[in-house]
Amino acid sequence: MESPDNGVNRTVLVRKSRWHLLPLALFIIMPVTFVVSYVVAVLNNHVYPAFPYISDTGSKAPESCIFGQLLNLCAVLVGLIVYLRFKQLKLLYGRPELSIILMRVNLVAFITGLIAAFGVTMVANFQSFTVFVAGVLSLPQFSGSDKNMWSPDIPGYDVHVISTSSEWVMAMGLLGFFLTFMFDFRNFRVKAPKLFCDMAIPDVRYQMNGEQIAVDHQGMAEDTAMIA
Repeated sequence: MESPDNGVNRTVLVRKSRWHLLPLALFIIMPVTFVVSYVVAVLNNHVYPAFPYISDTGSKAPESCIFGQLLNLCAVLVGLIVYLRFKQLKLLYGRPELSIILMRVNLVAFITGLIAAFGVTMVANFQSFTVFVAGVLSLPQFSGSDKNMWSPDIPGYDVHVISTSSEWVMAMGLLGFFLTFMFDFRNFRVKAPKLFCDMAIPDVRYQMNGEQIAVDHQGMAEDTAMIA
């Protein structure tokens, strides 16, 4: 006859990880961010409808508020995914008999991923029209009145479309790459970190179900006494 403990342990072992939802959430939230900010920008006549830059769709209010808030959330998701991937590869391939070069590449990829996550927040919070240097570099290719409204009758429009369409393709391709992590993230679980306190904590007494319970600094019940 099986003991209850064995049944509990078996339940814990077969419990599936939900960390695979992080890449899926990023794959959904970021395109939704782009589409919503694009629609709002076009409706407010802030960008030309055909192939604007992604950042141009979030450079003016009110779409900049939506663009910035959701991209900040995406930056957090990117950071978490990069960290989990780094720890996963370190766990799988971080043995002494394996090449040290692989671990160094993993570390470089981790740092690069964190920089990319930080870059997402930069795009979200520092809109394109506030970056003076970028405007100066693109000025020779633009002769219109509004740098966010590149239309076919403006010189340099062909180059502009090639640039913007490449940006959209690259963004979608990168999201597809992150989505592939969903399959790998099903196979591991993460335990919550433990908290250790270095200072002395006085004993605490509280009442529960008519009993007075004393709890020591480790959070363990010491004794119970019936309350008269």
